[in-house]
Amino acid sequence: MPRTEHLPIYKSAYDLCLWLEQVVRGFSRYHEYAIGSDLCDGAR
Repeated sequence: MPRTEHLPIYKSAYDLCLWLEQVVRGFSRYHEYAIGSDLCDGAR
């Protein structure tokens, strides 16, 4: 399996996932589970 960690698109996508996780933590409890999980799943 080729290593893809060095690709710029991989790094950008990973940074987006980390950023979204931090943003979702600031949501209220209801929105964190309802909207936040959809955002994180879509980013992955």
